[in-house]
Parts: sequence; C-alpha cells; structure tokens
Amino acid sequence: MKYVLDTNVISRVLDGDERALGALAAAEPQDVGIPLLVLAELLFGAEKSARREENRKRVEVITQRFSPSSR
Repeated sequence: MKYVLDTNVISRVLDGDERALGALAAAEPQDVGIPLLVLAELLFGAEKSARREENRKRVEVITQRFSPSSR
C-alpha cells in the first residue's frame, strides 16, 4: 500500500503519536510520499517557531526517511 502524508499526520508523527507511528512503522520508505507543499508548510512552521533549530532538525529527520514527493 502507498501513502501520501499530509501536514497533520507528519505533525502527529513528530509529536510521537503512537497510532501514526505504528501505521508508518510497517510501511516501506519508498511507499511513503511527502508532497512538496507539506514539506514547505513544515519548514515554514519550524522557521516561525521559538525552537527553530530543533524543529528544523525534526523535519530533516523525517524527510530523510521518507523522501518528498511532488505528487
């Protein structure tokens, strides 16, 4: 099964939500996509946050596992 993640799902994963993490744990990285718009939203949010560097790093970690997609 293929997945395209939206901003809400990625935010839940970054926050450690067990349901979101569990669903993705079984997925192969090549079966998961992150649209470029979602990546832009995450980076914008990180840039505007009080913990800019920490949040940028969190976005970087998840995008290393699941490559952004232009779908």
